[in-house]
Amino acid sequence: MKSRGSSVLGWMRRRAAWPRVSSVVHSLLRDGRQLFILADANLDQLDPRTPLCLAQANRAFLPLLENWLTRMCQLGVENLLVTALDREVFLFAKRQGVSTIYCPSCGTRRIHRMKTRVVEHFLARGFDVVLSDVDAVWLKNCLDYLQAPELERYDALFSIEYGYPKPLEQAWGFVLCPGFYFIRSRAATRELLGAWVDAQRRRPNSHDQHALNYLLYEAGISWRVVQSRPLSDTGIAASAVQIYSEAMIEGAFSMGGHHYSVGALPLLQFRRGVFHAETEPYMAHIGSGPDVAAKIARLKEHEPPAWFLPTTDCYRASVRPPAGR
Repeated sequence: MKSRGSSVLGWMRRRAAWPRVSSVVHSLLRDGRQLFILADANLDQLDPRTPLCLAQANRAFLPLLENWLTRMCQLGVENLLVTALDREVFLFAKRQGVSTIYCPSCGTRRIHRMKTRVVEHFLARGFDVVLSDVDAVWLKNCLDYLQAPELERYDALFSIEYGYPKPLEQAWGFVLCPGFYFIRSRAATRELLGAWVDAQRRRPNSHDQHALNYLLYEAGISWRVVQSRPLSDTGIAASAVQIYSEAMIEGAFSMGGHHYSVGALPLLQFRRGVFHAETEPYMAHIGSGPDVAAKIARLKEHEPPAWFLPTTDCYRASVRPPAGR
């Protein structure tokens, strides 16, 4: 059996072989007792004039990450950033020439907080950010919708979800989903992200969705719903309180001296779950859960299909050829 000293020495040797820690991101995240040290690659190619499209993954989600990256390349979406939760994902993203930061995984709840803090960090550096889970697959270029001039009045645009937290679904008919959202870099939104991070810290047993929705609820958000329809109209088995709209659901609240305008994106264009609809969606978000094989199967079943790779283990192939080849 290896001694504790030898295992620590081995870890130090492996750590010495990792890419340098960037001074740009070194200051990123202190989460109570835990300080996260990040390595980075290809950050110099990020452009703050264009929304930053951010995803995160660990090794288990590599097939989904490659599917997501492949689709982004097909759509011509650039300014991508991957938060790697383990070394394999970091090296994979680096080989593809994708901007990436390395943050070792440290438990589900802290991973959720890390995701929010990374968004907070890049907002502070002038980037508008689209956070997209790797199982939120873009079927069309979502930026065409999110950056429409008539939507500039919104500070943030969130996809919608159902079921959690249940009391707020009962109150609103839906909840906001932090697995896909667009947020603009403004003084008010930077404070909002700070408050969201603090809310996650105060509720250590909850994740980002719980903290976000309760933060807005406690701030007194009011929703304006036009064209409200029961969710059961979409073919989903739904409770009587669950609603959706074919239009933007508009929310307004004040907090910390700022007035905020947020939008809940139309469900049929920014889908949560798999169902068929006559509309042509921009995005299909398969949903929560750790079963990658089940997620892939549902992406393949989606109409239109949301799986763009030939095999389920194709993360071992390259999205892009390595530099110099």
